[in-house]
Amino acid sequence: MIQILLLSPSSFVDVITNSSSELFICDTNKSIDFVKGFLETCLDTYCMGNDEHIPYDKAYGDLYKIDETNVDRFLDTFFNYNYISWKWKVEKLMGVSDFRKYCEEEYGLVMKFPWDQNRSHNEKVSKQIEDLSNDYERAWKTKNYPKIKEHVIGQVVLYSASDNSIPYPLFDLMEHTFSAERIHLG
Repeated sequence: MIQILLLSPSSFVDVITNSSSELFICDTNKSIDFVKGFLETCLDTYCMGNDEHIPYDKAYGDLYKIDETNVDRFLDTFFNYNYISWKWKVEKLMGVSDFRKYCEEEYGLVMKFPWDQNRSHNEKVSKQIEDLSNDYERAWKTKNYPKIKEHVIGQVVLYSASDNSIPYPLFDLMEHTFSAERIHLG
């Protein structure tokens, strides 16, 4: 007997199997009640068109507006738990495309190969590069934290309830409607 499995994906996203949760940072002047009502309506409409039911709290997680009382907690979570890879952030902040190459050119921190014969040297170089990145990150945060803090106060934060809990077709709608930046949390 031959068994054949036929799949009909509606997009490449349907083929991707890694689980992920999402964070939306919405630059909107809408109230939390308005945002929640809008999200409920969108979710209900999506479900109606797909003959399924997803309760709001199964799709969407925490929803709150950043204010003086929670901005430090939000930024601490955002920066310190690597929601964005600091390697990427440092490269982006410095305007370099490859931080390791930058360290080679600016500080002479070069790996040697073959790796197993140069393990001690390469571990020392890796540590020095990590320390430089941490130093730059720390200096950048100290200098820019007040500006970032001022910028995010008033923005609305929305987390997904769990991995893949927000239907993907709603991402663009949320991003467009609330000028949201979506951050893949992994």
